[in-house]
Amino acid sequence: MPIITTPYFNSEITRNSIITAKENIIYHLLAYIAAKNKEELAQFKVAVSFMLMEDILRNRIRKEDKTPAPLMRRRFKIYALKHQKLSNHFFDLYNAEYQSYEQNDGDYNLAYGMNYKDLENHLLDNASAIMTVYFLTYNLLRLAKRPEAKHAMMTARKLTNQLYFAIEKDNNNNQKKKKEKKVINISFDKIEKARKEYIAVAPLIFGYVYTLIKHHYIQIRNLEEKKVLNQSNFESAISNLDNTKIFKKYHDIIGYTLYAQRVLTDINRKYADTETDWAVLEKSDLKTFNFKESTPILAKFTDSELKIIEN
Repeated sequence: MPIITTPYFNSEITRNSIITAKENIIYHLLAYIAAKNKEELAQFKVAVSFMLMEDILRNRIRKEDKTPAPLMRRRFKIYALKHQKLSNHFFDLYNAEYQSYEQNDGDYNLAYGMNYKDLENHLLDNASAIMTVYFLTYNLLRLAKRPEAKHAMMTARKLTNQLYFAIEKDNNNNQKKKKEKKVINISFDKIEKARKEYIAVAPLIFGYVYTLIKHHYIQIRNLEEKKVLNQSNFESAISNLDNTKIFKKYHDIIGYTLYAQRVLTDINRKYADTETDWAVLEKSDLKTFNFKESTPILAKFTDSELKIIEN
């Protein structure tokens, strides 16, 4: 199984920096959701590290430090470049980001690859597919303890087919340019396309989106036993960490991810489902941060869903 890594795993992080490190880890996890291949992953890792290094230099230099901020910023850069330690607050985070930046061919990828805005745009443009995989995963987790778990992926597709997106489009026939609202069903073709593209990071998507829903950044309406989501709402929530500040809920995101990867891995092993190979977080990497598995609240199956399962 592919292992998810961040600059902070197996790095020396001081107690004063630990909370910021936990928040920054969430930014790094988004790179795994957005990347379609190893090359893009390296580029997105560089983009996140560069953005966070700039944030540390701009906003984390302590004002009470006797050394002027411009000089301290230069000192951070020089010490990281020389692989030397510096006792100043947040240098441990800056150094970890810099080492990751270098390992991923930072200067080249920053110049010719993706930047952080590209990562946000990818999440925005692919939010519908990400939401589809979230519900596919959600249904797989609900099916895990049922006899139908042997055919969980097929059944989860059928349940996810009950999902609807509410979208707004310009009405070209209206001179006042009013928005026309439509509710569109997620077809099996779209489910399969999303599955192929994002199933490898399904546990991570589940942890991230479940946390957004739990804290009311994504709203789900139940309309005649149909789950309906407003597309503009979930696109904005999924793609913009700086607006939602959901990185502050790091224990939720990691905890639910760990739950999903354990349950999905168990399904894989029990039923030899070779079509999936999850990217996983290793618990040994998480001990420093006291991340632990969290159990989500999974809805019971409705009568209409039971009919789908049993057919």
